[in-house]
Amino acid sequence: MLIENWNHARHFTGALPLLVSRTQKPYARYSRLVGEDRIDSLAVKRADHLLRSGNTLALAIVDDGGISAIAAGSILPWDSRHCGFTAARIDLLSAAGTYGEARKCLEALLPAFLRKCREAGVRHLSARVGAEELALVHTLEGNEFELLDGVQTLSVRLDSRPSDPTVADFTIRPATSGDEDQIAAIARTAYLHDRFHADPMLTTQQADAMHEDWMRNSCRGTAADAVLVAVCDDRVLGYVTCKLDADTLAGLGVSFGTIVLVASSEDSRGRGVATQTTQRALQWFWDQGTRIVEIGTQLTNAGAARVYEHAGFRVINVSLTFRRRLF
Repeated sequence: MLIENWNHARHFTGALPLLVSRTQKPYARYSRLVGEDRIDSLAVKRADHLLRSGNTLALAIVDDGGISAIAAGSILPWDSRHCGFTAARIDLLSAAGTYGEARKCLEALLPAFLRKCREAGVRHLSARVGAEELALVHTLEGNEFELLDGVQTLSVRLDSRPSDPTVADFTIRPATSGDEDQIAAIARTAYLHDRFHADPMLTTQQADAMHEDWMRNSCRGTAADAVLVAVCDDRVLGYVTCKLDADTLAGLGVSFGTIVLVASSEDSRGRGVATQTTQRALQWFWDQGTRIVEIGTQLTNAGAARVYEHAGFRVINVSLTFRRRLF
């Protein structure tokens, strides 16, 4: 067993069997809809892009049978700026074989990857893995990663244009530049269950500021493709952000999208703002040609899950978010 720095030209072909066998391949749960071969191709394309990036830290275990394990991660400039220290994310952590075989490889590879991250100045390292990936979960726990949150991903398939939301005392429309400050004010106070607020390495003020900046970037078109707002008398009551997954139509033959953020102001809750804006977001996706929409929420946020289930979403996956303090 030899641990090597990633060399794309020398290692990538040998890693292909490992990349297409991962349980967390993008959209793996839609294989009956789009075909396993298309999902495998998309997984390889995205791994290729990640591993070619100059911003990626990567190691591989090389043996006689080829590549038996990979660890790769990215420095996160936006997170680092808000945290005040260098933050990174594990994007790919995978090993071949049975639970025992995979665990043995991962236990050898992960400490070496952590050393590589420290050498790059990384202080905050996060990872999100499927709850069913026990070899990964146990390896992260055994290497002092702390569990921050659990996320359930829900999905809905749009076979026809969703019906109009039933709105009693507010309207829903695309956000304008004049709405940005009101939207940012809601974002500063609306989130409590997320991984930023659950992380002891961040203050509440930092976590609030990250959501505010995230929403300002969404309004400006850099973090979302659309922002829809619920408005009453020029006052923003809540919002939803929509993001298209650009390469799924070509790669999978079906266009996928994600509802990223949903929130309503504290004094407007109970008026159906989240429910109605979510319904309008589904209409927006339909009009863009999107036919599969996903949304995620923390396991602790039962209220949000009820809203999304009411809109037709069903749970398809549960993932866990871990974080390691490196120094």
